[in-house]
Amino acid sequence: PSSSDVVFGSFNHVRKLGEATLRLWGRILEAVPGSRLALKAYTSDDPGTVTLLRRRMRRCGLDPERVIWLPTPNAPEDHLRQYGLLDVALDPFPNGGCTTSCEALWMGVPVITLAGERYVSRMSTAVLTGAELPEWIATSEQEYFNKALQAAEQRRHLRASRAQLRQHLQASPLGDAAGLNAA
Repeated sequence: PSSSDVVFGSFNHVRKLGEATLRLWGRILEAVPGSRLALKAYTSDDPGTVTLLRRRMRRCGLDPERVIWLPTPNAPEDHLRQYGLLDVALDPFPNGGCTTSCEALWMGVPVITLAGERYVSRMSTAVLTGAELPEWIATSEQEYFNKALQAAEQRRHLRASRAQLRQHLQASPLGDAAGLNAA
């Protein structure tokens, strides 16, 4: 990101953005001055959905004026390039991401997730475990909040180490395509 302020983000579908997620993300933005939340929840092309989501955000204490509404690009390369706008990806809960978590890591963006008890709430946990990045897995909303604040403090380091994160991913069990296929 070109700004000195931290940019959190989520490229997960809008149906995954429940009230608990929006409340916690609102707390995070309030705790990190100047921070923004980049969303590409497949809403930017649908004004009605944006209006409803903005209303839900306000109800949950998340200021929609601090949201960067990203368009849905046509080309996969342009989609991946949008990860360059983020410092840290925030995984929604209880229905987290999988593909978006893998994409973020591939593009050098760490993902903070909240481990749940069911399959749909453990996908990013499985991704981060396979990538040998357990430090980004939270077991409570407070721990998720704390990890987001720590990441904000480390944003310069995170920005400088994007290439290393991809290399780490490639060397991890998650990056071992042949091993995953055999398993």
